[in-house]
Amino acid sequence: MGLYDGLGGTCVEASTYHLAETLQAPILLVLNARGAGRSVLAEIKGFLDYDRDNLIQGVILNRVSSHFGETLKALIEENLHIPVLGFLPNQEVAVGSRHLGLVLPEEIPKIREELQALAETMEQYVDIPGICRMATNATLLPEEESAVKESFSRPKEPVRIALAQDEAFCFYYRENLEMLEKLGAQLVPFSPLRDAHLPENIQGILLGGGYPELHLSELSGNESLRMEIQRMADAGIPLRAECGGFMYLGESIQDESGQEWPMAAVHPGRSHKAVGRRRFGYITLTSKESGKQIKAHEFHYYDSEENGDAYHAVKPVTGKSWECILETGNQMMGFPHLYYPSNPAFAEEFVEQCRSWKK
Repeated sequence: MGLYDGLGGTCVEASTYHLAETLQAPILLVLNARGAGRSVLAEIKGFLDYDRDNLIQGVILNRVSSHFGETLKALIEENLHIPVLGFLPNQEVAVGSRHLGLVLPEEIPKIREELQALAETMEQYVDIPGICRMATNATLLPEEESAVKESFSRPKEPVRIALAQDEAFCFYYRENLEMLEKLGAQLVPFSPLRDAHLPENIQGILLGGGYPELHLSELSGNESLRMEIQRMADAGIPLRAECGGFMYLGESIQDESGQEWPMAAVHPGRSHKAVGRRRFGYITLTSKESGKQIKAHEFHYYDSEENGDAYHAVKPVTGKSWECILETGNQMMGFPHLYYPSNPAFAEEFVEQCRSWKK
């Protein structure tokens, strides 16, 4: 979204500006100037006037011709006294999108060649050294608190956790995976689309979000893996599943024509396409049993007949709330994407459950 668009689209909190303010990092404002002239002065001035910490230190103009870009650069610098670090002309390269966001890089033919062409255009029209100099104005990040560092630095007995990773399961917070690894998890990738069996000698399973609804025939057709996951789940293996992973572990997923495709049947929920977007945005989850909390987000167009009620979800601005997540023993499954750094105890609990199950 835009620079100042945060929670609910109405708060600065959780916006790009709030992040820059928190880190005391300079902002390079990228402005779409296609079809505009002197009116870009008013738009940039509005951003500058609203910049309470004077963090905006440069501008890049997007989608302007090289000739007119030079004209606007001189106009902006003379009237607003802020450097224009370059401009980009219209490009033929475009990244497509679909119902949950951009098409993934591995799905775009010749993505590296296209990025290289864009990089060469950047070098021609944008002051790259100037951007690097601007970046040095950011304040240094503080060291992690010693207690947090100590908690992750103690030697840990490694555990092997199977990580679903292919075109159907591709959304993970990198910080989550790094935190699990620091706690001693060895994340072993596998593909629910192509692998007939889970990795050997695992003590846990992690299925993230993605696009199972785009690969129903392949997922359903891989019966040997579906049955193996079901057997392992019945045996009590520690398991975490979010959004697409949660749908895959249900009884079935219905395609847009109404056909039911059998899935892993770890839980009884059947998923189907809802009318319009089902949920979108940041939430805070609270365990109804223990009271523990974690930050999360939901973004999905599908719904399930069984979403669980182990946690209470609340949106931060509107206060809208609902029940969600199936949690039994070592297993936690639901639509929300958890963010472990907001409460590392959730990552620690998962890894320790895997260690205990191994023993």
